[in-house]
Amino acid sequence: MDRRTSLALILSSFLGLSNGFLGLGGSESNAKVQFHKGSQFGFEKDPNVYAHFVIPPWNRPFKPGYCLSWEWHTDKKYRDKRVAICKQHNEGKHECDSESGFCPDKCPYTNGSYPYWRIRNAADVPFLWVVSGIKFYDTPTSTKALNAEPKRGYASSYFGPGYAPSMAFDNNPESLWISNGAAPPGMQWIAYEFPYPVFVGSVHIASEEDKPDRMPSLIVSKRYNVFSMAKFTTLGATGRLGPTSVGTYYQGQDHEGQVTVNKGIQMWKIPATGMYTIEAAGAAGGNDKFTSSSKRGKGARVKGNFHLKRGDVLKILVGQEGGVNSVSGGAGGGGGSLVVNDDNTALLIAGGGGGVDKMKGESPRCQGSGTSDGNAGYGGSQFQGGTGGKGAEEGDNNYSGGGGGGFETNGRSNQNFGGAKGTGGEGGKSFYKGGVGGRSNQNEVEGGFGGGGGPNGAGGGGGGGGGYSGGASGSRSNSCGGGGGSYNSGKEQSNQAGSNNGAGYVIIKLLNVR
Repeated sequence: MDRRTSLALILSSFLGLSNGFLGLGGSESNAKVQFHKGSQFGFEKDPNVYAHFVIPPWNRPFKPGYCLSWEWHTDKKYRDKRVAICKQHNEGKHECDSESGFCPDKCPYTNGSYPYWRIRNAADVPFLWVVSGIKFYDTPTSTKALNAEPKRGYASSYFGPGYAPSMAFDNNPESLWISNGAAPPGMQWIAYEFPYPVFVGSVHIASEEDKPDRMPSLIVSKRYNVFSMAKFTTLGATGRLGPTSVGTYYQGQDHEGQVTVNKGIQMWKIPATGMYTIEAAGAAGGNDKFTSSSKRGKGARVKGNFHLKRGDVLKILVGQEGGVNSVSGGAGGGGGSLVVNDDNTALLIAGGGGGVDKMKGESPRCQGSGTSDGNAGYGGSQFQGGTGGKGAEEGDNNYSGGGGGGFETNGRSNQNFGGAKGTGGEGGKSFYKGGVGGRSNQNEVEGGFGGGGGPNGAGGGGGGGGGYSGGASGSRSNSCGGGGGSYNSGKEQSNQAGSNNGAGYVIIKLLNVR
């Protein structure tokens, strides 16, 4: 069974053993019980999400004359006494009163009515089954339980094979339902909630000692894998604009079906409260006709540990590479990669590399920075990069590239793109403004999504890298735009300049649940 398939399973077993064992699709070596898949029918809602398998029950004899009372099971203070009294009476209805010894603690109810016990043959009445202990394992042979202990939820009703999911399921991917062992109709299910999605491979159940020979059932609602790691990519997008949809890029991964895209930004809901490691890499800048890709500005790589809360949403912008100029000199700046809370508080930002223009060697200034400031450009006028989350603002009256966009403000643009002076590239947009890359003055060479600046496109200078603070505009030949700055608010930080010679990415790993 594929661990990524969402399933709802009903498993039937008996609890004659002190520690009954239920294995999903497996068997237990001591009990020698093999589970066989029975008839299948679909839920009325999305059949692609839910599948429903029924395991035929074993024909185990019920003991006649079994006592029924919700209070008997829930109030253990009087349980032993009630069991003894119950076994002395015949089948039928017995009113609760103090004289008979029934329900001495609850006569009458607060609403004025008297509860009652009913004694019937166990073969034809629904029985209340209370689970005294339950543990979950990721494989049928595991000996160490998952660290997700369920907590008691609430009850719902099950009305036989034709029921809708809303009758027995809350569409919560993290719930498990335990039945009372009754025959339909009227089967009651008790929900058990988990602190995060779990992959349930097997279940150990310990029943109460005074309820032998039952046939309880087990439902696992939407079987999910344990979240371990998610890698966020550009989703195949290139250039100045971000992706428009997830498509099938995350199929088969832990975050499959959990990511949406809004104007190029990937939105992901945190699956569990706990400590995570987040690693982000900015994208490399572009190279031109005269420069090999090995000499372009590389993106920074930053990593830190963060305590994240289940249900909160992260905004993830994955930087895209600066455009390549195959016609002339000057390439686009690389986009920065950003991980931001839903309230736009930055957690982690990795700066993109600067675009080159006829670069003969390499310079640290071209690389995405490991500090918060954007790098100055290399060669030519060597404009300064942005600081404090701002885009790069310096330029000249010539054909310099556009400045890299920062977290808060855009990179500077030349006059032909609404700037104050110069005739060159367009600055990259800030995260607040959508992170779109800048355009070129000539030859349609773009800065990468994530605030990469656009080059002039025919010599004159490459674009600056996007990031927390924008990389500077490049100017003239044998130069590059500055690499974008980085930001890290995590613990146990690692901040590396110029470490990624490709598209950006973000990797999120769950360390532990807290």
